[in-house]
Amino acid sequence: MKTISLLLLSLILFSCSTARKFENKNVCFLIYDLQTKKFKKKINSSFCREELPAASTFKVPLALMAFDTEILKDETTTIMWDHTPNTIEAWNKDHTAESWMKDSVVWYSQAITPQIGQQKIEHYLRDFKYGNLDFSGGIKHAWLTPAPINKEQIKNSLKISGYGQVEFLAKFWNQTLPVSKHAFEMTKKILPKEVNPPHRTIQGKTGSGFIDDEMKYRIGWYVAHLSVGAKDYIVVTNFVDNREMPQPRNYGGLEAKELTKQLLSEEDLW
Repeated sequence: MKTISLLLLSLILFSCSTARKFENKNVCFLIYDLQTKKFKKKINSSFCREELPAASTFKVPLALMAFDTEILKDETTTIMWDHTPNTIEAWNKDHTAESWMKDSVVWYSQAITPQIGQQKIEHYLRDFKYGNLDFSGGIKHAWLTPAPINKEQIKNSLKISGYGQVEFLAKFWNQTLPVSKHAFEMTKKILPKEVNPPHRTIQGKTGSGFIDDEMKYRIGWYVAHLSVGAKDYIVVTNFVDNREMPQPRNYGGLEAKELTKQLLSEEDLW
C-alpha cells in the first residue's frame, strides 16, 4: 500500500511539473527513434501537425543548399559585416559559417539566399519536401516573422509542422537528401553541439519569432539530433504562447531548447 501511495505521489508531482512547464503555452514535443523508425514520445500530437513559420530552423536546410552549391566552402567561409547596426551585439562583426549557425545571424542568411536564387531554393525545398514549400515571402524574408530585430516589413510564407521537422531531420541525418556528401558533413559540423557526459550529445537549431504582427505571442523551436550511447533520436519541440508574456521575455527558441532538455531528462535521455 505504501508503494502504491508513493507511486501515486510521484505521478502527481510529475503531472504538476509538466503542467508548470506548459503553462501559458501550446507545446509540441516529439522524440523519434532513428533505429526503430518509430516515435518514442509524442506530446500534443494534433498541435505537432500545425505548420508554423520555420524561423531560424530554416538555417539547417539553407546550410545544406549553400554547401551543395559551394557558396559556402567549409566552416571557415567568412562573410563581411556591412556595418549596419544590429540590436543583437553578436551580429555586429564578420561571421564564418560556423559562427553564423552558432549565433543565428539573420544577415548572413540574407547574404546567402540571393546567391542561391529563388528558383533554386524552391527546387531544393521540393526535393527536401520541406514544409509547405512556399518561398513567396521573398528571397530575404520568407522564413522570418515580425521581430524587433527586423526593420523591414516581413511577409512570412515558409512554414513547417513538428512532424515535418522530424521527417526532414531524419532524412538529413541519414543522408538521404539529394545533396553532396560534403554538404551533409559540413552542415553537421557547424550545427551547435552540447555534450552531457559521459555519452549523451545533442546537436540542434533554435528558432524564434512571433505569431502576430504586434509581437505579443512568441513562437519557439528547437530541432535536434540526440545520441545516447548507441541510440540515435530526432527531437523536436515547438510552442506558441497562448497569452501575452510579461517583459522582458526570453527568445522563443532559447525557451524551447530549455524545455527540450527538461522533457528529455524526464525520459532519462539527458
